[in-house]
Amino acid sequence: MYQVLLVENEERTRAQACSYPLWRHGFYRLAGVAVNGKDALEKMAVNRYDIVIADVTMPVMGGLELCRQIRDGGYASCVILAGPQNDFYCAREGMRLGAVDYIEKPYSEEKLTEALFFAGRSRLAPEEDTGIRFYRKLLENPNQADGAAIAGELCAEAKKGCLNPETELCGRVMDILEQIWQKMEEDALWLRFLDPVDILDESERSCGKLRGGGESEGAKIRRFAQQVIEEFLERICRYGLASPDPLANRIAGIVEQNASMENIQDYLEQQLDLSRDYMGKRFRRRTGVTISDYCMRMRMEKAKGMLRGTNKKVYEISGELGYATVDYFTKLFKNYTGCTPAGYRKSC
Repeated sequence: MYQVLLVENEERTRAQACSYPLWRHGFYRLAGVAVNGKDALEKMAVNRYDIVIADVTMPVMGGLELCRQIRDGGYASCVILAGPQNDFYCAREGMRLGAVDYIEKPYSEEKLTEALFFAGRSRLAPEEDTGIRFYRKLLENPNQADGAAIAGELCAEAKKGCLNPETELCGRVMDILEQIWQKMEEDALWLRFLDPVDILDESERSCGKLRGGGESEGAKIRRFAQQVIEEFLERICRYGLASPDPLANRIAGIVEQNASMENIQDYLEQQLDLSRDYMGKRFRRRTGVTISDYCMRMRMEKAKGMLRGTNKKVYEISGELGYATVDYFTKLFKNYTGCTPAGYRKSC
């Protein structure tokens, strides 16, 4: 359950937000209320809050300054800012200071729920499972991390859950690595399309196909874990995942959810109320590609998945991904993969 702090000086808005049924559903708990940023910081000094909802126009200390104090103070809380409609400056400044979302006042329960859901995905879940603990370890100092040492620790942890380590250890290690990868994807949704880690392929190469040489099964599993962990660390460093970018992540999520939309950048402008130039620069700085290039790559990867895993015709896949003609889709696919869709399907 996520602990939420509401920071709002307007009594009517505060009372309305506190009355929403969403707080009774069990996933989000309204754990505190503050009337300004200073009051919020005093409460945060003695209580842990996963998510902070803050008005940008409060007396004493507004939401933007509170967001700055939370960032500079090293708090783990995600911040959702609330403010006037069409306030481009506050939305942009809030994102720069680390806020995960900006919602316009007055906000409905539906809009608040959507923002809370996104904030929940933007941080590590409060319940610490094994994968999350190891992900935290990788984020601590990724440039200096010792992949071999972490792999050894991970394998030792995995062995604790095995009734028969000889047959279960590789699968248990893979489960933990999958948990880590899932958390990485939550922090950087673009990874699955731009730079995925194929854990199963690593397992086959390190555990299934390596024979002889006197190497024990346990040693092969540790080597497999080390290879995957080092790939994780490389991506954490490349994409700066130790300091996640909620805006870049939100853009990637919207693009994925609207894969077939023709004018996706117009839609992004409408949804995020940010300029195309600002979003494009922010996204490219974090991912290394433009929004339009990411959209194309995401569509091509989805097409590859459908060609491998379904019996859909090429024209059906083309249409689902938003392409007007099969010929144009085929041309793009061949440029991306080096073969036609039909040829790709035969090779799988």
